[in-house]
Amino acid sequence: MTLPTLNEKRLAYFFETVRQGSMRAAAETLEVEASVVSRQIQQLESDVGTVLLERRGRGVVPTEAGLLVMQLCEERRLGEDTLRHRLWELQGLERGELRIVVGEGFLPALMDGVIHAFTRRYPRILVAVDTMGSSEAVREVSAGRANLGIALSAPADPGVHVVRERHQPVCVVASPQHPVAKGKRAIALAELAGYALALTTPGSGLRMLAQTAEQADGFKLLPSFTSNSVDALKRHVIATESITFLTRFAIRQELASGELIARRTSNPVFEAAHAQLFVQQDRRASAALVALLKMAESARFLANPPAGPAK
Repeated sequence: MTLPTLNEKRLAYFFETVRQGSMRAAAETLEVEASVVSRQIQQLESDVGTVLLERRGRGVVPTEAGLLVMQLCEERRLGEDTLRHRLWELQGLERGELRIVVGEGFLPALMDGVIHAFTRRYPRILVAVDTMGSSEAVREVSAGRANLGIALSAPADPGVHVVRERHQPVCVVASPQHPVAKGKRAIALAELAGYALALTTPGSGLRMLAQTAEQADGFKLLPSFTSNSVDALKRHVIATESITFLTRFAIRQELASGELIARRTSNPVFEAAHAQLFVQQDRRASAALVALLKMAESARFLANPPAGPAK
């Protein structure tokens, strides 16, 4: 047996009649004529094909079938109350999820400047942070699998919208004892010939940026060490007197401690590099994402570190 779609108004009149114990009392509560309540319940009984109420003294009580309909009404009301509460929780940041995809070079500052504070303030919001390259981060956000992406010179994609952008040129990074640390002017890539070089692995966003930079300067970069980990590159440069290419933002802690220096290049591609925060195009930001972005703004996330010992 297939029941027709039950009319919400008829269910509401039935529910109130059972709750009040009579059609007249229900009519007073609903501010309608008793005949209107009676007619609506008769139509509901016609819909379900059975009697739902029986007279008892001056009032009415539900039949066995009426009890089933009453149970349905209560379940719907409970479901609506639960939905309203959960929607309120979402708006009040009492529940929700955020997935952030980020280039590894941005991770320490993101965690220290934004994520730790956010999770302390909103402990019921589940925050997931995954590191990945620029192209992959754009794909994840464009497809709606991530709420926020953070990358360096991310490839253009109609599925994402850049909400914040900061100029972050890619620099030559070395230890303070390295010969390149002595200069102050912008350095050309050709001047780096002969030095041991560490680069990110092929296919990564920073490596693709380096390949474009090679073409601009007409100079081939030949690494002796590669890794998909920015931390591994930094450790290798410190331990072996190699050089690499990173933003000052990515080495902010090492700049502050004096373990590394950063020297600007004359390469137009490296100089034009930008850090970007992006979301899915045309997707309304959740309350949790809005709160996270506000916190990132107040923490000046993506702002370059002070010069310190950098060259």
